[in-house]
Amino acid sequence: MKSGPRADGLGDVRARAFPRKGAWRGVAARAAKYIPGIRAGMDGISMSFAGVLAYLPAAVGALAVIYALVIASALVIVSRSRPSPELRAIVDGVWPIVGGRGRPPGVRVGGTVGDAVTFVRTIVVAEPLADSMDRAELRAVLAHESAHAAGNHTLVSMAVFGSAFLAAFCASLYALLGASANAAVALAWALALAAVAGAVSASALARRLERRADEVGALVDPMASISALGRISRAAADSPRPLREGFLRIPASIAHDPPVERALRIARAHGIPEDEALDAFRAAAGR
Repeated sequence: MKSGPRADGLGDVRARAFPRKGAWRGVAARAAKYIPGIRAGMDGISMSFAGVLAYLPAAVGALAVIYALVIASALVIVSRSRPSPELRAIVDGVWPIVGGRGRPPGVRVGGTVGDAVTFVRTIVVAEPLADSMDRAELRAVLAHESAHAAGNHTLVSMAVFGSAFLAAFCASLYALLGASANAAVALAWALALAAVAGAVSASALARRLERRADEVGALVDPMASISALGRISRAAADSPRPLREGFLRIPASIAHDPPVERALRIARAHGIPEDEALDAFRAAAGR
């Protein structure tokens, strides 16, 4: 029996998939009909992108004001604290353990923070919290904060917030003004939407950075880290003061997981029995 392209049913498939040379001319002619539309669409995208970028200077100006407020608030907090040579000596010891490079961060006590906070290369610890902890717990807390400094977490958070803010501000202002919205109303909405976008992005990152700092800080002493979290939980319950004050006021629930959840995560990572971890946490928390 003669075999051929049509005998096995593959001939039609090949003919459709691989048309003859002359057939390509018809395909090209049909495609040419869509080229003006495709070109117009690309031109529209290019014009839209240029329109969005036109609002970038205004977005940068608004972001600069926000950054100025954040930096000013941080400087106020630092100015209300005092250097602590004792805590600085502890940081000098844990700095290599957390992977720090260069000069260790400075450490201050006091200020208007609820527990402990790191601003780039300066750690501020609340005095009541420092007074309530033993040396091992203070070492664990300072290792956690040193991990923030070693990872440049402050700058990373500001960069993520800024990127989301700029993108949301330019896009929303372009869309609102394109919809013939009042300029003042459009600007107000653009600022609000950009602030929300920046806060959501920064908050999502903050939890990841806090978990990373927990992991690195617990390398120094996991049990001390667990009991230190109990002290922090007790300090938060005893004081109505928020985690951060001034323009940096951020609810602890946004930036951090619950202290007991953080303690149990550390226990699992280091093979500590859950009951033992909970007992240490509750004892430190006074429960």
